[in-house]
Amino acid sequence: MNINTVIIRTALSAMLLLSILSVNAKQDAEQRELIIAHGATMIPDESLKEWVSFADVVAVVTIINETQHAIDATTKKNGEGLVGRTVHARIDEIAWAPEDGTSVREGDVLDVSVFGWSLKHGKLIPITGSNSPRIEVDGTYIMPLAQFERGWGPITPQSVIPVNDSSIARKDADRIRAKSPVAKRVKGKSIAKLRKMLNKERVDEVAARNRHLRPNDRAKMVMKARRLRHQTQSNDRNK
Repeated sequence: MNINTVIIRTALSAMLLLSILSVNAKQDAEQRELIIAHGATMIPDESLKEWVSFADVVAVVTIINETQHAIDATTKKNGEGLVGRTVHARIDEIAWAPEDGTSVREGDVLDVSVFGWSLKHGKLIPITGSNSPRIEVDGTYIMPLAQFERGWGPITPQSVIPVNDSSIARKDADRIRAKSPVAKRVKGKSIAKLRKMLNKERVDEVAARNRHLRPNDRAKMVMKARRLRHQTQSNDRNK
């Protein structure tokens, strides 16, 4: 089972579904109406080191079902608004887990928060992140997963990679053309190879000291430390 050559780059955390600032309607390769959400992410994800620093587990998952969240009264009345979604992800393989272990086991089914729909004129239009896959039932993906305050989710939508043996994931891959440092590293690699690559990565020292924090809070600590280190280096150069 090989990872698709396409890596997903977007800038909106799946856990910020209700904080979408702007969307642009586009159509995918099958001419399906699809809304592309753009925004900002709190968690860095452009290296495997960041994956192991902020994820609680990296796994190959298959989406076996999905649940549409209830439409609130205001959205119903206005005939437009955001509708949340939870997918039920079966853990097929664990590619990486922290040294102190994980409660997640192969065969478990996790409820994962992902992009849902926009209700417009009584019609539900699917939402996905900019250059990220629309995570679909029967799709198979590699995901760096973390536990947020509201439950499980990928550390960012762009960190979700379609896996080759899923027809839906392949359709997503045909639509998405973005690249990233992670994409270049995992291109064409098997899950077994990815596992070895992840296990060679060292968790960021600040992230390791703050493993007890939720990923967003952990990321804040890491970014603060990086800014201070950069400022110190800059001051040293100017002496």
